[in-house]
Amino acid sequence: MKHQTRCHVLIICILLLISFVTLFSFDTQSLVAHDEGLYARRAKFLLESGDWLSPFFTPHHKTVGSYWPIASSFKLFGVSDWAARLPSILSAIIATNLFYFISRRYFNSLRSFVASLALLATPLYFQASRTSGPDMLFVLIIIAQVYFLVSINGLSRSLNHAKMIGLGVCISLAFFVRSFVALIPVIALLPLILSRHYSKSLSFWVWTFLGVLLGSIPLLLNLYAVFVDHGSAGLLSLFSFASKKVALTGFEGFLSIPFYISRALCLTFPIFFIIISRAKSLKIGLSTSVLASLKSEINSLAVLFPLIYLSILSFMGTRHYHYLIPLVPFFALNIARIDFSSRSRQFNFEAYFIGFLGLLYLLGACLIYVLRSGGVIEVSAYFALPVLLFCSVFCFCTFILKVFLQKKVAPFALFIVIFVSQFLSLSALAGGGLIWSTNKELKSLASVINAECRSSGVYLYGLSSKELTILRFYLEKPYVLVGSEDFRSLSKKCLVIPSEAEEANRRWLAFFNSIEALPKPVIAQVHGLAPGGGTELSLCCDFVVCSTEAKFWLAEINIGVIPGAGAGVRLTRFLGRLRAKEILMLGEPLTGEEAAQIGLANYCVPAESLENTVAKLASQLTLKPPLALAAAKRVVNSASEHVMPLALEKQLEEFLQLFSSEDQKEGMKAFLEKREAKFLGR
Repeated sequence: MKHQTRCHVLIICILLLISFVTLFSFDTQSLVAHDEGLYARRAKFLLESGDWLSPFFTPHHKTVGSYWPIASSFKLFGVSDWAARLPSILSAIIATNLFYFISRRYFNSLRSFVASLALLATPLYFQASRTSGPDMLFVLIIIAQVYFLVSINGLSRSLNHAKMIGLGVCISLAFFVRSFVALIPVIALLPLILSRHYSKSLSFWVWTFLGVLLGSIPLLLNLYAVFVDHGSAGLLSLFSFASKKVALTGFEGFLSIPFYISRALCLTFPIFFIIISRAKSLKIGLSTSVLASLKSEINSLAVLFPLIYLSILSFMGTRHYHYLIPLVPFFALNIARIDFSSRSRQFNFEAYFIGFLGLLYLLGACLIYVLRSGGVIEVSAYFALPVLLFCSVFCFCTFILKVFLQKKVAPFALFIVIFVSQFLSLSALAGGGLIWSTNKELKSLASVINAECRSSGVYLYGLSSKELTILRFYLEKPYVLVGSEDFRSLSKKCLVIPSEAEEANRRWLAFFNSIEALPKPVIAQVHGLAPGGGTELSLCCDFVVCSTEAKFWLAEINIGVIPGAGAGVRLTRFLGRLRAKEILMLGEPLTGEEAAQIGLANYCVPAESLENTVAKLASQLTLKPPLALAAAKRVVNSASEHVMPLALEKQLEEFLQLFSSEDQKEGMKAFLEKREAKFLGR
């Protein structure tokens, strides 16, 4: 029996690791938007900031426990998408094996193994075990709570005390990982706690409470650090977020009921269908006394826990399918309750269901082949083809043996075929990017941007918020420019903005206009590639100093658009219609020397002299009178805005106004006295 148990545990671990490896069969795969990328990016920020208790600049709505495992993985193995997902797969391995041992308390090893396979093959659980986030860790903590609770016995007092402490620690850690959501499984476990006679003992509550206190240490440190940084607002953000999630708004709140029920039925396929088909053979354990039935441990786990958990979710205002993930182990536990002793040759649901699955896998393989021939899908999806064919043959052979050849195929073998084939097919489809989109193009885009950002800034158009979330994780030095007030931060290498079309582009146009309207001279230092927004930014400046390695490039025409921040108008003003059309319509890069020759740059110098040249120019400008510099800038900028007479009149006004300034008097006096003038800007 021990050998059989070890074999089952080994198979569970191997299956999970195979599924995890398929995620990274091709390096182009990236994190899944939106939550996966969000957790990974925040964990990366936590690691980079060095503050693991209160890393965020504003009050955050989550406890940092949801980011700790991912950040720890980054610390040990470096920042990567597989490292972001590693805590989930490790949690899944431990959680699934704990589930197996919990099931072994009530059923034999074979039933427990089949139930574990059902758990692995459930789409909701399968996805959570492979994605970055706290969901699988939360499931592990809940299963650990159950394991500690049901393993308490009267044999060893010291061991029982350790399990009680472990139970309390898990309750606290659940809150540290998922905040107030952790209260839902605690409430759902109350029937199990009450069914345990040991729980009537005072020592149970004392030792469990001690575990709660010990497990609360990281949570209390987190809350204290948040309070120090943000005051009461930091703590209130947790409560406001939780209240927002549970709030019901009239009839809309009750829409959560069909939402969670329908998602639970679909995303736990095929558990519910099998349970319904085998309802008569379920070892429900109902006695003549309803009260005695409710006190049954297995009923508390397999029936009452899902009902209570689902009921609480259904009356919450929020609707997120991943809240159902902790329910899956308790649904799967019902598979172990099915009677496997029957070996009838007669019609049964499982055999025909296997035939149906085989047909689905065959159709899926045919669809992939057709799409492959048409060049619709990428090469990364091809390896799903042989896997689906194998699963199809696997299912058809079992179907033929049972139905046509009338062989006595053991019921547990039918279940193993169902769940193993589904698990393998999910691994192949998800690994190939055919389900659960992996945003392959974003990772490739990030590698290009990182290469360019090492030497120059990059300005991107047309990014959605979800795309930006993923992209910011892969960028080495991401920075989001939101307005003109962030001009002081332009020293950052990479400029990225989510452009939601009109509003964002108008914001950029206003930002560039504000640079052009600044009363002080602005110097643009250009080194390396300056495509799109980089070139547009230089057009707004008063002086442009570039290196011989610089490249000015307005390439928007190549992607079907034109510059959106005024480059077309400014180029026409500076270079004339013909040259402006050439630059805009051809979309070809200009070297630093070419830019200086046509008037896009004041100076083009070797790269090693660039900073010294800019510093020298800036020091020369600081010696000039500020008022006169501002006036000269306004006159030149307005020259193209007005006809000649109006422009000349504007220049005369500026000239006369300067004659009443203290700087003019100081300049004239210094000239007569043959000394350097000391301008004060008055």
